Amino acid sequence: METVKTQKISLTTEHIFWLEYIEHAKLELKSMQERLIEHLPTFSNKMLARVEQFQNRFIRQKEVTDILRHNIKAHENDIERMTRLSLDYLQLRVANDHTVLKNEYNRYVELFVELVQDFNEFLA
Repeated sequence: METVKTQKISLTTEHIFWLEYIEHAKLELKSMQERLIEHLPTFSNKMLARVEQFQNRFIRQKEVTDILRHNIKAHENDIERMTRLSLDYLQLRVANDHTVLKNEYNRYVELFVELVQDFNEFLA
């Protein structure tokens, strides 16, 4: 039983960190959208295609953010169920799901950092 509680604390701590980063990313995304609008009058017609690309990337990033946040919250429910029921097969499933979710999160961070870098280079 103690390992289930330890596993819950470990997974929950990681979720808290992920959700804090996601909140930061949401604020950063909003800021980038505002900066794009502010700079809109300074862009030439040739640059408007790139502006549209960024607008589309911002929309997609928000969608991915919402999906990832939902998946993390759903996984928290699974962890709670695992702790309450203490079933071996459920522990294994939660651990496997966590690994998949961790990979999703890491990929999310990579793509978000890439978006921020591309956007900053575009505005420079």
